[in-house]
Amino acid sequence: MSADRLFDYVPVKEDWRYLDLFFGLLAGENLTVRRCNAKTASIDLKSRVIMIPNFATEDKDILLLMGSHEGSHALNTPRNWCHDELNKVRNARLRMCINIVEDIRIEKLIRRKFPGFVTVYQHAYKKLFASDFFSLKSWNSFGIADKVNAYAKLGKLLPQKLTPHEMCVYRYIAKAESFQDVLVRAFYLYDMTSKVENEKPDSPKANKKNKPGDEPDVEHGEAPSETEEGEGVGEPSEAGDDGDSDIPGKDSGEEPDAGDIEKATKNASGIKSVD
Repeated sequence: MSADRLFDYVPVKEDWRYLDLFFGLLAGENLTVRRCNAKTASIDLKSRVIMIPNFATEDKDILLLMGSHEGSHALNTPRNWCHDELNKVRNARLRMCINIVEDIRIEKLIRRKFPGFVTVYQHAYKKLFASDFFSLKSWNSFGIADKVNAYAKLGKLLPQKLTPHEMCVYRYIAKAESFQDVLVRAFYLYDMTSKVENEKPDSPKANKKNKPGDEPDVEHGEAPSETEEGEGVGEPSEAGDDGDSDIPGKDSGEEPDAGDIEKATKNASGIKSVD
């Protein structure tokens, strides 16, 4: 090749399809990986099919982040959950809370098992943050669940600060180890979102007082979701922190209310969990 042709050379795009096999190896089984036009990655836990958005195939760090996230779902999330049990949860906001807490847990577990992902996730988060993947311009409209979710994904990259109470909620959620822990903490997060909603000045429930004989509010009725459902790319707040040192209330001056936790535990016991 002559010198004047060197500047015309276009490198061949690297083919990262070999990573499809790698994601299955992470989960210890044969997983099918497909590309699609979607906003984020997802997995069908019954058919064991991972869907990777096309844009993720343009960057190796983002591809590894999303693929390993779904591989961890295959490894750690009960196989029947999304299809059978989640469909029984009619409340959209509660489903969202379960998804958020489970995403935080499964990413903690995959980083704990494969510490090399810590650096990969850091690089991928910076790229997703720079592209406004998390829509942080709408921060002021975020509910507590959305804020905790964003903090779990971005940590120190997040320009906004959580309040002491929000940090307390995050630290409690980040300690989930089993799927039953996820359900308890999801109900806790759900109750926190309901409390904040009810305390808004324009909320019909803010000034409502139950009269003798009134029926209590239906706890698991239909409610709007605070954020779009789907698989996230959650990450604990501190680089390299797998969440084990996250103590409820640590550095926040607050601790979760024991009554709230007791209520969440009771509610979670009503949902069948398969660990």
